[in-house]
Amino acid sequence: MKRVFRIDALECAKCGSERRWIAAITSGETIAKILDHLELPSVMTQPAPPRAPAQLELGFEEC
Repeated sequence: MKRVFRIDALECAKCGSERRWIAAITSGETIAKILDHLELPSVMTQPAPPRAPAQLELGFEEC
């Protein structure tokens, strides 16, 4: 994130002090419990199906 967006995820936005990783949560059940407790959506929605590519109009006349 730092190279692409120039955002240091390990730096506090308020005071500038360095943050550190405490844990990486990978269990889906645990993540859902945390999100439910924070009253955030914990169920992933399905993305919309991909659209067909736009048709190019090249200006050719049909014979």
